[in-house]
Amino acid sequence: MTLASGLWCVDPDGVRRIAFVGWALLAACRFTPAAVGDGGGLIDAPTDARPDATDALASNARRKLITIAPTQIAGSETDFPLWLDINDTDIGSRALADGSDIYFTSPDGATQYDYQITLWDKPGHHLQAWVRLPTLANPTTLLVNYGDPAPAPVQNPRGVFKNAFAAVWHLDDATTANNSVLADATAKTTAKVAGSDLTAHMPAQLGTGVQFPGSMTKIGFINPLSGSAPHTISAWVKQPALTPVHTSAILAVGTGSSDQARWFYSDYMSPQFAIGFYADDWLSGTSVEGNAFMLVHWVYQTGTNNTHLYINGHEVTGGPKTFNNVDTQGATGVIGNVPDTSFGSNGGLQATLDELRIATVARDVNWVTDEFNNQSSPSTFYSLGPELP
Repeated sequence: MTLASGLWCVDPDGVRRIAFVGWALLAACRFTPAAVGDGGGLIDAPTDARPDATDALASNARRKLITIAPTQIAGSETDFPLWLDINDTDIGSRALADGSDIYFTSPDGATQYDYQITLWDKPGHHLQAWVRLPTLANPTTLLVNYGDPAPAPVQNPRGVFKNAFAAVWHLDDATTANNSVLADATAKTTAKVAGSDLTAHMPAQLGTGVQFPGSMTKIGFINPLSGSAPHTISAWVKQPALTPVHTSAILAVGTGSSDQARWFYSDYMSPQFAIGFYADDWLSGTSVEGNAFMLVHWVYQTGTNNTHLYINGHEVTGGPKTFNNVDTQGATGVIGNVPDTSFGSNGGLQATLDELRIATVARDVNWVTDEFNNQSSPSTFYSLGPELP
């Protein structure tokens, strides 16, 4: 005997419906019939077995308006990844334990925004998420929705980081053991650990990060930059004072020949921030050593051939610098060290990294400032309004 089509069981909380494929499982199940499906398969019932539960769930739906502070916006941006770090008892009391009912929309609720939740702690009422704003300008508002999972879209990290990002490593990964893979929010690269002495889940600027001990351990990936193409490379770095001086490589790509690489160091030969294209280098004379995380940006512009270095949203003294012979070659990409066979001695990073990104465009100073304002102090970048039905 076959199961009649269209039988659905409602689990005890009345929220989810599950299709069962055996008569024995129906004894404890309340169900409603649906129209006969093609080939006898189960299809959705037109009504729920417990409409009272559905109504209760829908009545629990709430939203709050998020308003970006006009004084925090340096310039208008398109497809800007907004960092949200929210502690809110209303959201904590109504949202589901797994956070699957939390999502983000335009202020009129008509457009669902791409988003990625990196932390949801219901008992602690703590939400951390990335949301792509189609436009960041003055004024900018959006809604956080919660309490009813029915309309919630699936998370889409690739949609959040679609604006010319080639790689986005949040560095929230649970493990950094040898050969483990680190997640890239763009899904364009595969980064793999080579070594076994990294420390994961260190407290960092945006959730957690990875601590590098200054050893030969590194994270390898495929280089997305070539020739004289522009780039923006950024990361939050906590670089402690080092005695004796230790060369600390954040990232390097390409081959160890003149102008065929791009390297990015938080400490180089002395306490100073430095970049280079191999043989064409810039030792900034500006240190990022200290006890706090700092946001560093390295921007290379095709056309002008200018290189900009920014720390916490401000360009360092002496910038920009011009480099005329950039011709990046090779597939090698390394985080936390440099390729010893072509770059010389060990440049193992002795620092903690968070939110490392590569973009294939040259971001302007307004973008750099907006990122810093948002990520350094989210509570002043936006405000959360009262609960709305």
